[in-house]
Amino acid sequence: MELTPEQLPKALTKTLAAVYVLHGDEPLQQQEACDAIRVAAQAKGFSNRRLLVVDAQFDWSQLPMATETLDIFASQTLIDLRIPGGKPGVEGAKTLTAFLKQQDPVRELLLVTLGKLERDAFKSRWYKQLTERAVVVNAKTLTGKALREWLNERARRRGLMLSTEGVRWLAEVCEGNLLAAAQEIDTLHAVHGSGNMSLALLQQEVADHARYTIFQLTDQALAGNRAGVARILTVLRQEGVAEALVLWALTRELRWLNRYHAARQQGCGMQELARQERIPSIHARLLEQAIRRVPTRQAARMLADCAHADRVLKGLACGDIWETLRHIAERLAGLEIHPTQNNESVL
Repeated sequence: MELTPEQLPKALTKTLAAVYVLHGDEPLQQQEACDAIRVAAQAKGFSNRRLLVVDAQFDWSQLPMATETLDIFASQTLIDLRIPGGKPGVEGAKTLTAFLKQQDPVRELLLVTLGKLERDAFKSRWYKQLTERAVVVNAKTLTGKALREWLNERARRRGLMLSTEGVRWLAEVCEGNLLAAAQEIDTLHAVHGSGNMSLALLQQEVADHARYTIFQLTDQALAGNRAGVARILTVLRQEGVAEALVLWALTRELRWLNRYHAARQQGCGMQELARQERIPSIHARLLEQAIRRVPTRQAARMLADCAHADRVLKGLACGDIWETLRHIAERLAGLEIHPTQNNESVL
């Protein structure tokens, strides 16, 4: 059986499966699904939990041993098996298959978190055997209508009634990052409390000040003021501004730079691009300054760095998100890129 993260809570109130498999590239939904399963399992008597995280040094013999040493008052065990890489490998596949054949569903509940799976994983023998009698939860990235519905429901559970325009604005700013969106909604509730919220009030209560300061950041970066960039980033971090908003602003500028480079090859100037993209004339002049410092290949690499920062923000890649944002902003401001021994950029 396959469920969406939204369907899982209701299913957990009816029955508890012997195996749960979580996969997908949306870390917040995956984490909340894990939490819901653990709470439901504990309510059913699975008070003994064994956490196993698979890395390069993981010993797969730990899986069958997980239920051998129980707490004195615990007869049921939840095995929380996490495979961040998405694949158990040859030894892991054999161990998983053997465990499933011997599993006692009364005493053992297996929760497997796989992260994002490649297409070939769904066709593999180990995955088919793992999911044969499992409840599978696919926490995939939400976009468009699905994202707006998620935001609306999230706000409603906090007692907030957002306008249609407000939901669309929040979806645009967070760009599908549910963790950032959830943080914004929690902040809204903490500051404003319950009740109706128009677009204007939404922007005023949470985003206006943060976005204004973020626009200062991008202006300073485009103008080549590295000291100003460092100072504003420090303020943004201290004030708890959502990292997703900072990344959104930097990504927007780099997309404009990349579009200009492509347009220029076709004989189109900044004035034409500014008209097409509705870029204010003052901001267009700042972009022209940055274009002289950021050549085509560097602009493309920096946009790729933004994609990497998005993965860091979502927990799909390692790194310090604020340090990653600092590197991008300072390079946009003209900081020299020091190549590594492999002739790759630092980021």
